[in-house]
Amino acid sequence: MHFKTIYAACLLAVAGAVNAADDFMPPPGLYRVDTDSQMNTAGGTPVSVQTRENGATGGITRSGSVNGGPSSTQQYQGDGPVTVCVKAGAKEVPAQMVQAGCTSAPAVVSGGVATFKSSCGFGDITTTMRKIDAKTWGSETRIAQKNVGASPQGAAGTLSIVRAGLERAMKEGTPEQRAEARQALAQFEKNKDSFARDVAANAAAAKAAGISPNATMFENVTTSRMTRIADSCGAQR
Repeated sequence: MHFKTIYAACLLAVAGAVNAADDFMPPPGLYRVDTDSQMNTAGGTPVSVQTRENGATGGITRSGSVNGGPSSTQQYQGDGPVTVCVKAGAKEVPAQMVQAGCTSAPAVVSGGVATFKSSCGFGDITTTMRKIDAKTWGSETRIAQKNVGASPQGAAGTLSIVRAGLERAMKEGTPEQRAEARQALAQFEKNKDSFARDVAANAAAAKAAGISPNATMFENVTTSRMTRIADSCGAQR
């Protein structure tokens, strides 16, 4: 499951579903992004992985444990600030999410927090967005992947949402992000049959582990802090 790509697609969906002038959404501009992602498996052998990305340096710290055992940590040097260009979004959910079997409810705003929920072929997504201060916004995206590999609709939904995120990044990312997304999409199209086989293999493994067809297999929670560093994307690295 390409959680990072799906996470980006979810943020775009939320941006397109609400009024860009609202306080809980960051206005157009360039932002530094710090992220903290926690992934846990359900059923079989429990696996837990936490990934932190430093928005100032791009450095990554990843720690994980298996079956409640000792945690191991790895660190990776970054190649510079992690930034994202926020542009005014379309006032609709990306068509690919609909085609992937996603049923999305309108954004709900309460207490300065916008919540956007989607039920997709591969699982459920909940994204929240709020304003922290004059230059900072925070979000949380929770993705629960169900055991849907044996279902053609579920596998197709996973493939479609990954493709949608890459295609959107090609159109709306920074020049560097567009180039990376273009390469990633080419690789994705080249290996999509293999990816589909992996999904089926995961479903078979889940069955062997006694996980029911629609039970949650993985849960990934990504929190991010977006700090405004420029009013326009021309200042991007």
